[in-house]
Amino acid sequence: MSDGTEIRVRLKTLRKRSGLSIRRVAESLEIAPSTYSHYESRYKRPFLPQDLVSKLADLFSKHGIKHSDTLALARESAPEFIETAAVADQIAEIVRLFLAIENPHIRNSRYKMLQAVLATDQESGALTNFPDPSDPTRHT
Repeated sequence: MSDGTEIRVRLKTLRKRSGLSIRRVAESLEIAPSTYSHYESRYKRPFLPQDLVSKLADLFSKHGIKHSDTLALARESAPEFIETAAVADQIAEIVRLFLAIENPHIRNSRYKMLQAVLATDQESGALTNFPDPSDPTRHT
């Protein structure tokens, strides 16, 4: 289905699963409902623009849809985009499990281990755009 049919069906399915109307999605994206409707009914390309998909992923995730499910709509044009989304879903699960650790000593120990690993990665240059915690201009 290279005429865009598959992407239209997948987009509409995700929107319906989220429980949102076309109007509500359009308002959230700050576009006209007719513009959004075009993506669900007349869009011809096999993948949606990355910026649109990113905004949809953020919106739909607030309504129970995984980021990776939505970001798959842009997969072919940027495979690293979907890989990042999958990692984001995994990180969310790790955070959930971390917060479930009841013993504060164990939780603190795991937190320090994670800090050490990330600091090592930052020093080696493996991390990019990693905020410096001592930077007074960083946003929290």
